[in-house]
Amino acid sequence: MASGIGASSHSPKKAKTEYGDSRKFGRFTVATPSKIIKVLIVEDDDTLRALQKMIIDSLDMPVAVHEAADGREAVDMCRATPFDAIFMDLGMPVMNGIEATKALRDMGSRSTIIGMVSGTVNNDELVRAFEEAGLNECYRLPMSANDFRSILQRVWNEI
Repeated sequence: MASGIGASSHSPKKAKTEYGDSRKFGRFTVATPSKIIKVLIVEDDDTLRALQKMIIDSLDMPVAVHEAADGREAVDMCRATPFDAIFMDLGMPVMNGIEATKALRDMGSRSTIIGMVSGTVNNDELVRAFEEAGLNECYRLPMSANDFRSILQRVWNEI
C-alpha cells in the first residue's frame, strides 16, 4: 500500500472568502486575509474603549485594533503607524477630538476618522467644529455593531 504522501485527502483545500482566502486542513479552517484593517480607538473612558474594542473584535473581520486614551497619544501613535480607521471621541483630556483630528489632518493623515459624540452633547456648534476639523463622519454614542461593521466594510473596500 502506498504511503499517500501528498495525497489529496491531506492537502489543504483553498476557498475564497469575503476578506481573502481560507484553507481547510482536515476539520480546521485557517483564514488568510488578503489585507488587515488597522484600527485605532481613541477614547478616554476605559470601559467604553474596552466595549468598542470588544464589538469590533466580534465582527469577524480582519482587523488589528489599537487603543489610545487621549488625542495626544493618538497623534503620537499615528506618527509611527498609519491607521486605516480611527474612531475618535470628542471630549477627552490632554487633547480633545477636535484638536487631535485637526493635528492628524495637518500632518497629512488620510485615515478615515469617525467622530464619536456622547448622546448628552447638545451643542451643535461643537459637533460642527469637530466635523470641520476633518472627520469623515460623526456618530452619536452608543454606536452599534452594525455601525462599526458598516464603517469598517467601507474602509476595507478603500484599502
